[in-house]
Amino acid sequence: MPDLSRLFEPFYIGRVEVPNRIVMPPMDTCYAGPRGEVTEQHVAYYEARARGGAGLIVVEASYVEERGRITFGEIGIHHDELVPALAKLADTIKLYGSRAAIQLIHGGVQANVPEPVGPSAVARRMIPPAKTPRELTTEEVEGLVECFARAALRAKTAGFDMVELHGTHGYLINQFLSPLTNRRADKYGADRGLFALEILQRVKELCGTSFPVIVRLCADEFIEGGIDLEYAKRVAKRLVEEGGRRRPEVRTLEDALRGLPRGRPVEASELTLISHWVRERGIRTVGDLIREAKER
Repeated sequence: MPDLSRLFEPFYIGRVEVPNRIVMPPMDTCYAGPRGEVTEQHVAYYEARARGGAGLIVVEASYVEERGRITFGEIGIHHDELVPALAKLADTIKLYGSRAAIQLIHGGVQANVPEPVGPSAVARRMIPPAKTPRELTTEEVEGLVECFARAALRAKTAGFDMVELHGTHGYLINQFLSPLTNRRADKYGADRGLFALEILQRVKELCGTSFPVIVRLCADEFIEGGIDLEYAKRVAKRLVEEGGRRRPEVRTLEDALRGLPRGRPVEASELTLISHWVRERGIRTVGDLIREAKER
């Protein structure tokens, strides 16, 4: 019989020690509530897997904005109000010694929404009927980078040890990487790997460079003109080498606010980002003036 002793030895992902080499990959359960909230059914399901002894459990695909939702019953991680239930799930998994990760996703053209979006207006859907997505503007793409990053911050706040970016199976990150679906004329078309790279860099900015990020990539689309192994290897190498580098410095309040979605109230996590930007630069706020007046 083969020697399986190493299967039960610990290993590290970044600075996070995983107790053994048994990994439960993300698999959709469709147990979420109507707003994408984690349910007690989720908690019981993942508790049973953690009790079984898996070293790392990756919670199923969780959408980072409403336009990216793929199916009914999918977990959402697009709003701060979802964090408490996510925290209960992470705590339950870790109670048995497992490490907890969660997969972040945007369906793009494969999202189950009235008007799907994508890098280009190229129809590509695994489940018929095929839909042609609306091409995202450059500003919308930059906003989606923020959506992924803030979702990662919510995961960290909830107690997850790491996140996984879903960059394969024809979903949005994969769509940007693939020459078949990315025919853009802007920077995200000239450099098809830029979207994935900027997400990774922004996650590191918000969550810290020591917070582990797994990127699930497509190694070969098996379609002429699509992603092949050599291209995928170059993408992976670049993400490793450049993923931890900082993006251009935020110099103005306009930069700090860029990417905030319009037409809804600002969330607590977004206010925190703006507050950090203001205080790091020593700018006095109305609250500072009121506090100073009370101290006189």
